[in-house]
Amino acid sequence: MTTCDALRRWFRWRERLVIFTYGMLFSKGMMTYVLDNLMTFLTDLWKLKLIEAAAIVNLQEGLRHMLQICVALCVDACLGYRWMLILSSVLYSTGLALLAFSVPQYFNKLKHSPFWEGLALLIVGGAAQVIPLYSLSSEQTKVVRVPEHCEETRLKVACCLCKVRIGGWRQLQQRIIRWFGIGFMMLGIITSVYGFIYFEDEWHQRFLRSAIAIVIGLLWFLCGFPFYGPRRLQPSPLSTMLRTLIAAARKRHLNYRGNLEQLHRDDGKENPLLTDHLE
Repeated sequence: MTTCDALRRWFRWRERLVIFTYGMLFSKGMMTYVLDNLMTFLTDLWKLKLIEAAAIVNLQEGLRHMLQICVALCVDACLGYRWMLILSSVLYSTGLALLAFSVPQYFNKLKHSPFWEGLALLIVGGAAQVIPLYSLSSEQTKVVRVPEHCEETRLKVACCLCKVRIGGWRQLQQRIIRWFGIGFMMLGIITSVYGFIYFEDEWHQRFLRSAIAIVIGLLWFLCGFPFYGPRRLQPSPLSTMLRTLIAAARKRHLNYRGNLEQLHRDDGKENPLLTDHLE
């Protein structure tokens, strides 16, 4: 058995693939504190009024949450979770790089700087990262309860002989991987907070550090890309909802109250079937 086959065999369980998302979770933790201080960046460096800075931050937060609906549609029907995570990471890091070069030492006015282009990429990248990162990390480590009827069995681990229930070791493995993922995210937040408090770094250095962390996390994720299975696309529920609205608009002229037979499809049987109004 070659090394590649051994690795594929070891990563056959989906929760073990979460290891390749630890870099993205660490960078997400760093980004959390950086984005929370975006208003400070606008008020201290660009001397904007608090109302103006708050409006920009609220616009960024609102658009990022609204765009997640479109992201869910693209994930289900077009790209899939892995490619969407790659695309969002590229947009995120590019947006941070533009924000790093939008500081006053390079430009005299905010409107002449690449701040707005970087903020737009940051909004799209942030919206596109939430769903795939959660699905490829936390969703894969949900602990499955061991059936109560399973009996204990003896298992030898190293030199120790212990009793476990069938599925118990995998349950423990899922919990450990999940705790490590949370730990990496907390480590990213602590690293970012420590850098803010104990190092008097410039803002462009903070943005660049976060962008570099995202790139490194993306490279680590790409290392595990061959161990994922084939991409499985499925019809999005949003498509069905849109088809429902289109069908209702096209059949608005039907008089259901006057003729209830329009609700059914006559196929020659005694019990008529309901009409599929989505067709």
